[in-house]
Amino acid sequence: MPNSSQQLISDYVDWFKNKYSIKQLENADEIVTSFINHLNDQIRLYIELKANNTIRISDDGNTFNELAMYGLEIKTDTRQKLIHNTLSNFEIQLDDDILYVEATIKDFPLKKHNLIQGILRIYDMILLSKPNSIYSIMS
Repeated sequence: MPNSSQQLISDYVDWFKNKYSIKQLENADEIVTSFINHLNDQIRLYIELKANNTIRISDDGNTFNELAMYGLEIKTDTRQKLIHNTLSNFEIQLDDDILYVEATIKDFPLKKHNLIQGILRIYDMILLSKPNSIYSIMS
């Protein structure tokens, strides 16, 4: 049995760090996270170092691409509202279906965390699609 809550947190952080992998690409690094999406795939983020000492963290369009492959129509008014609220809540930008945040070295952890939370929230829209609605699950 661990000695303290602090040890439990320390063990969790060690486990969490070991679940990440980094692959260097031509213009960015691909980070494979421990977070799982609706397809049971690990969520990938892409890190680009910009000339002005900022860091761009993006999903490279994977989130909306996978939702489209799943058949989820995201252009409805309600879903657009949910997406807009999520982007606003987590300070995420959207450009050509690419979700991203701009970070400094200092706020990188928070910005990366917010991007992952936003991606997971957007993936949760699948739960609101007709085949997965509460009504159809309970029928």
